[in-house]
Amino acid sequence: MGRAAYAATPQPAPAVPDSTSTAPKLTESPEFEETKASGQTVRNPLVTVLRNDWRNILRIIALRVVESCAYYLTATYLLSYITDRDEDDRGIALAGIVIASLLAVGTTVLSGALTDRIGRRKLYLAGCLLAVAFGFPMFLMANTGNPVLVVLIYLIAIGVIHAALTGTQAAWFAELFKTNTRTSGASLGYQVAASVAGFAPFLAVLLAESFDWAGPAGFYVVIGLVGLLGVATTRETWGPRERAAAEAADKAVPQPRANRPTAADSEGAARRS
Repeated sequence: MGRAAYAATPQPAPAVPDSTSTAPKLTESPEFEETKASGQTVRNPLVTVLRNDWRNILRIIALRVVESCAYYLTATYLLSYITDRDEDDRGIALAGIVIASLLAVGTTVLSGALTDRIGRRKLYLAGCLLAVAFGFPMFLMANTGNPVLVVLIYLIAIGVIHAALTGTQAAWFAELFKTNTRTSGASLGYQVAASVAGFAPFLAVLLAESFDWAGPAGFYVVIGLVGLLGVATTRETWGPRERAAAEAADKAVPQPRANRPTAADSEGAARRS
């Protein structure tokens, strides 16, 4: 059958609907749609954010480094450290990582919800303070070889500290930038910090050769201090004050006419009462 004849022949409908018609479509945020409608988008957001908002990129790097380095030090270096001390403890440490990762799922979600209530900075500050305080106790607990303490290390480091930080980052980092550059700015700072943090286990090994376990422990504390510096220099974007201002602004917006109660509605309500 020729191609033209085949095209003219009625074809049966597919048994499975076309994915283009059934797949959910991801819509842009209202803020971006408003920016697009007003013609305020930029042709090269990467260049624009580097030129106009490089300070926020550096702040994100400082905030992200503590989360990434802390994770790599516990999930990678500490696992090797525990295994070198006693190979039989490797399975316990791996079990701790798995359990802590499951815990982190819930902690991340709860942290994100909590930041909407108390603010981004407060929760991130708490996570960084925990990192500073946990650096040396973490290795002291590992040195005992106690299975319960080994698992507890990962529950605290990954299930609480790391998860609390990651649960805050998505909203806070994006909110630091203008709508037309927020994706480029947040992503650039995020990825640069991740690249730097990838060297954390190697640096921990070098420090351990000179200072034994105190070297990596001190390194963990230092990255917590870097995170505190980032918190101290980064503005709050959605604390109680910002939320109250947004709610007041919403109330000040006139109610759409279609949603306003009419005289007939009021009269009907009076009759029902």
